[in-house]
Amino acid sequence: VEFYFGDSNYPKDKFLREKASLDENGFIDISVLLTFNRLKAMTESVEAIAAAVENSAVIALNDDKTKIRRVQPVPDVDDSMKRSVFVGNLPKDMTLDNLEEFFGASAKAIRMIKEKKSQAFLGMCYVELETAEAAENLVKSGLQHKEEPLKVMMKEQQLAELKLEREQKKKEKKEEADKAKADRAAAKAEEFTKGLILSLKNVGEGCSREDISESVGKVAVVKYVDFARGKEDGYIRVATPEDAVKVVDSLKAEPFEIKGKVPEMAILDGDEEKDYWKGIYEATLEKRGRKGGKGFKGGHKGGKGRRDQKRGRDGDSSSTSKRQRKEE
Repeated sequence: VEFYFGDSNYPKDKFLREKASLDENGFIDISVLLTFNRLKAMTESVEAIAAAVENSAVIALNDDKTKIRRVQPVPDVDDSMKRSVFVGNLPKDMTLDNLEEFFGASAKAIRMIKEKKSQAFLGMCYVELETAEAAENLVKSGLQHKEEPLKVMMKEQQLAELKLEREQKKKEKKEEADKAKADRAAAKAEEFTKGLILSLKNVGEGCSREDISESVGKVAVVKYVDFARGKEDGYIRVATPEDAVKVVDSLKAEPFEIKGKVPEMAILDGDEEKDYWKGIYEATLEKRGRKGGKGFKGGHKGGKGRRDQKRGRDGDSSSTSKRQRKEE
């Protein structure tokens, strides 16, 4: 009971502190403590708990001995991190009683690290000692359990390594997802209808997609203009390969201007054409991924362009309980 209200637990125990905040003097019904599994296994008697803590320097009872509270105010500074050690490679069948016996009286608090769902002990724990020096000495001690070396380091170091490990896994997961998207985009790029894309260069200043669509639309059916205002180049997708040929031939026969300049146009082919379509599919997959979609469906040829592409725009493994007590 003193552990629950001691410096090792109470400052971090949101459950107990919330309960204490409901009473103007910070008292908590002893019956609340009897919901804690470890304490409940020892007794279900309010009177027994009251008798056990009656002379405690950590805990005070109310007049009728049905409520309990911490005596000292919560410390302003929590230095427990500097006094805490991570210990790994412990046998997974160890209990809290086993750990308390193993670490002895020097352990001010022990927190077992458990699997979230099953609550199975993972063979790892945090041990809080009385002083930072004692923690450092334990790290240097070459601690063993039944002649098996244990992994011992400062808790702060272990948490930092755990953070790096999680970040690395997150990075690898993203790289795998990006590669999968690229592979899917490459596969889709093999399905496009050839000869629909015209490269566009040398347009006049202030040209817009609408200007391009209007000029080229006099010759062929324009499906999409991939162009950003302020640029001098872009791409045009027309309805059929015949339309693309018609545009190029028309430009040669009777050159027309777009915003005061005669543009240069050519039909994409080979790797250049394939790379363009791959870019379209990658942009679409990325957009659908942000919206929680499932990516491409079916094998519709031609696509709808990449309106969202830049060049297509206009303009702690520690599974503890709520109450971070010794047994959890």
